This record gives sequence, structure tokens and C-alpha cells, in this order.
Amino acid sequence: MSMEGDIFEQGRLSFPPYLFAEKKRELFSELLKFPENMSFYSNREELREELLQGDGWKGFISISFQTGERKTVSGAILSNSCDIDPKNVRSLPGNILFAPLIELQKYTNALHILGKRDDQIKNTITDIKRQHVTNVFYLPECPGFI
Repeated sequence: MSMEGDIFEQGRLSFPPYLFAEKKRELFSELLKFPENMSFYSNREELREELLQGDGWKGFISISFQTGERKTVSGAILSNSCDIDPKNVRSLPGNILFAPLIELQKYTNALHILGKRDDQIKNTITDIKRQHVTNVFYLPECPGFI
């Protein structure tokens, strides 16, 4: 089995079970192009009024638990789309789970402030872009949207 086939077989267990085999192969093909490929962001007009898992949204409120300071931030929705759909009846009201988005340059600046060497920072950023860092999820820049 080829390396691509082996990786697909391992990854297919993580793909949504409702996707048809053809769509799973399409998804895998696009993921293989990452991080060089930047064309996987959707900007479909008909979805602008819906909250969907993975969407980037502006206007979330971030609260610092240490200071109580509040600020408006951009964030990505982590909640499952079905769980936050207002049409679905729930015993308790649903909440949206989101993660704030931080510009890569701001993260790089923070590493400089912490005293990291340039080579360490370069290696860390490369690892982040390859999704090899477990506490950071990299999204390529999408000017005007993210």
C-alpha cells in the first residue's frame, strides 16, 4: 500500500461517518495539500446567517479570568453544528463553544518576549503550520475573512 493510501486508511476513521467515500477522498486530497493550499475556506453567501462548526466569526467576547477585562475578539466555532442549531429541541439552552483566533505574528512576538532564540521560533512556527504542536491549531491567513 502506498504511503498516501496508508495515511488515508488511518485518517478515514476520523472523517465524519456521513460522508460518502468519494467525498472522503476529496477531503483527504485537499488536506494533503496543506499548508501550501489556502483555498479551502468557504465564503458561500447562503451560509452567512448560520452558525456552523469551524466558522470564523467576529464579535465574540473574551474575558480574562485574572482581571475580569472583556474585549471583542474573532474566534472559531468549535461546537457541532447540529448541537447549536436553534431548530433542534434541547432540554437546556445550548451554548456556543469557540476559540479565539490569534495572529501568528502576535504569537511570534510573544515567543520573542519569552526570550526564545530566532531558530527556536522559526522551528516552532514551522511545527505549528504542520499541525505538530498539540496546544495550537494553525489556520492559514485569509485576508478580509480571518
